[in-house]
Amino acid sequence: MAVKQGRRGEILAAAGMLFAEKGVVATTVREIADEVGILSGSLYHHFASKDEILDAIIMAYLDDIAARYSRVAGETGNPVEQLRSMIRATLEVAYDHPAASEIYQNNNRYLRTSTQWPEMNRIAGQIRQTWLDVLIRGREEGYFRNDIPVQVSFRLMRDGLWLSMRWFRPVDGFGLEQFIDSACAMFLEGLAEKE
Repeated sequence: MAVKQGRRGEILAAAGMLFAEKGVVATTVREIADEVGILSGSLYHHFASKDEILDAIIMAYLDDIAARYSRVAGETGNPVEQLRSMIRATLEVAYDHPAASEIYQNNNRYLRTSTQWPEMNRIAGQIRQTWLDVLIRGREEGYFRNDIPVQVSFRLMRDGLWLSMRWFRPVDGFGLEQFIDSACAMFLEGLAEKE
């Protein structure tokens, strides 16, 4: 059983890399199988279709985000602390799932054809609402500026954080932790209510 799970994981990793680089439509089952070193017919022992592979990649990614945001939403800290936790969670998930993050950003139209789309869309809605709840609460309690619409703040942070994984690569002395700290400083200081 461990070997089967290992092979399944290899297939997901290879497919994720190819989907992120080439796009879902342009990636063939044969290319995925070749990347893993198996015959394309053997791939079907693990997954029924290319779309099932895609769904597994994206659902693992969304489930991870939703679980981390759910923990943040349950925190008792003030909105600044919660937003800091959300920024951290976002960057950690994007870093842990770089292919899925890229696939989700670039193949949204294709994902809408998935049988899993209603669930993907539901989770995405929960994620969005978690952000908005923290931002609205922060405004109401005087932590965040009132002159920037909440939707604008949310979209700037969402795009700035998720899309940063396209270019961010750790270098000596500036790894993921330093990147998270920098993102927190930029966004939290920018949102802070002026005194």
